[in-house]
Amino acid sequence: FGDQVPTIEDMIPEYVMIVSTLIDCKVDIFLCETLSTCREAIAILRALSQSNSRNIPIWVSYTIKDDISNELRSGDSLMDACSQIIKLASSLKLPLEAIGVNCSSPSAISKALLCISPLVSGSGLKLCAYGNCFQTTTSEWMASLNGDNDKQKESKRVTSAEEYDHNGYLLPEAYARYAREWAALGAQIIGG
Repeated sequence: FGDQVPTIEDMIPEYVMIVSTLIDCKVDIFLCETLSTCREAIAILRALSQSNSRNIPIWVSYTIKDDISNELRSGDSLMDACSQIIKLASSLKLPLEAIGVNCSSPSAISKALLCISPLVSGSGLKLCAYGNCFQTTTSEWMASLNGDNDKQKESKRVTSAEEYDHNGYLLPEAYARYAREWAALGAQIIGG
């Protein structure tokens, strides 16, 4: 996955254009989500540092593998990626307000929050979490798009099949249980 993402230097001009347009539209927040590599977040923060967006809050959210490895889809360590972004935002004097995980299985998000909550504890940063609600994991779906049936079979689904309805959607009471778990783990921003 990570090999499909351009270099930081190649992404910055694109992000500068996006940031400029969003500032012109008077956005309230920069929600940088479903990032599969750390270098995407680095490029976004560098683009933001080149703009006059200094007082607009920034949220960074990564998508992780649907197992309990705490790895981004690129294979990068979630803990390392979050740590790098927190340090970079601070050094660039950017208003990073929240960091977290999205577009991943609910149980993988729970494990991820356990991993990154110590990074934000006492820092003033908020943790965010919002998961996928469908039984086919993003990892399985991506493997099927690439015709990689071996990877699809290898996928380690960690959310129980009993938590889904007959159409493969996560039951509302199951998502509510995960949301309560995420809150208990320190998440202050929870979505779905």
